[in-house]
Amino acid sequence: MPGRPDYRPAGATITLTAGSTAFTTTGAALQMAAVNTGDTIWVNGLFLIIGTITGQNAGTLADPCPAGAAGTHPLVIRYQPDGSRLSAFVQDLTTKLASGNVDAFAGLTLAADTLPYGTGAGQMGLTALTAAARALLNLQGTAAVNKLPFLDTSGSAALADLTPFARTLLDDANAAAMLGTLGAMPQTRTIPNGNYNQAIESGLYTGAGAGAANAPPGSVLPYGPLLVQRSTFAITQIVTFAYAAGGAAVEMAMRGSNDSGATWSPWRMLVETAGTNGNGRYVRFQDGSQLCRHTITMTPASLVAAGAIFRDVTSMPWWTFPAAFAEAPSVRIAPRSTIYWAGAGQISATATTETVIYCYTNFSASITVDLFAFGRWQ
Repeated sequence: MPGRPDYRPAGATITLTAGSTAFTTTGAALQMAAVNTGDTIWVNGLFLIIGTITGQNAGTLADPCPAGAAGTHPLVIRYQPDGSRLSAFVQDLTTKLASGNVDAFAGLTLAADTLPYGTGAGQMGLTALTAAARALLNLQGTAAVNKLPFLDTSGSAALADLTPFARTLLDDANAAAMLGTLGAMPQTRTIPNGNYNQAIESGLYTGAGAGAANAPPGSVLPYGPLLVQRSTFAITQIVTFAYAAGGAAVEMAMRGSNDSGATWSPWRMLVETAGTNGNGRYVRFQDGSQLCRHTITMTPASLVAAGAIFRDVTSMPWWTFPAAFAEAPSVRIAPRSTIYWAGAGQISATATTETVIYCYTNFSASITVDLFAFGRWQ
């Protein structure tokens, strides 16, 4: 087969630089003329082998340009004979096939929803190609900085923004770390060592319950959630507890510290609270005062003469207050009768353990008695 004639486009030139592999041409249309690797450029009696063609008027040499070929010259290109080109191709293909990759691929038994992959040099295996994986391969959009793939349908994927700040959350190991990154409060904390004085970091704490140290006053408040708000050295603690049917009764107390919890103000009730139990009803006021009331029915059955009157020290039951006082309160016992009167002694912060019924005659009848106690709960 006769070789192709040399390529000599009229007026075309080539510019070469000594020691460089890059060259440029003018008016050459190298790609349209099918100039390829292995073809040669003839300049000043020298043949320079072409390494690559990078454009219609640009390419590189297989070796750096010698000084004798440097400069701008008329363009003359000699095509490599087709037989030589085919031989080179076959030799290159044979070298590549010798790697074992084709044999490894041919040895696979393909099945539905599988994908070949390399397991080593000249070795291949199969892995599952699930519908989700195929959806990701169908990713739409343009890859760019701060983008994240996501499935937008059952069979396709798209790109969403993934900001640098979002990545600071994604590298957190747990919810507590994420909340720290956000500067937010954890959902709930535990009061350290059951001591309210140690709950000094901002957050919502579960109540420590009965017996907690430095707890808010009242029988139920230590069970309520504790809200702590802190700003540098200033700390505010607020405890709220709703109880009775439908939360009809609410207690709320507050205190503060201005030295990071070293010292605290007294607890202060924020709302008037009231409650009822088997010992009567109580009301606690914001100013620290407390009123307790109870009504009983009894019969003076052991009246004993005491001078011109009679007294009974055994029939009247002792009264345990429905809510404790901070100190012994004032107690009044008022029979609903015109012939009986009463008094109380042995008064403590929690009860009166001595009650006496008086009557000006030795007369025993069922009577209703109102009991009152007034004092301070804090």
